[in-house]
Amino acid sequence: MVDPVTGEPHTQHTTYPVQLLLIDEGSWRPATDGGLSGIAATLLRVMGLE
Repeated sequence: MVDPVTGEPHTQHTTYPVQLLLIDEGSWRPATDGGLSGIAATLLRVMGLE
């Protein structure tokens, strides 16, 4: 992502929820209530890793 004003890389983080679409035969719920860390934790759980 690029900052439209300066043209520099946009490296700021947000606290907005991160959406995840998981298609699987099992029934999964996100590991947390939103954010990138919840996606990583959920994917690890789907893979059978703690």
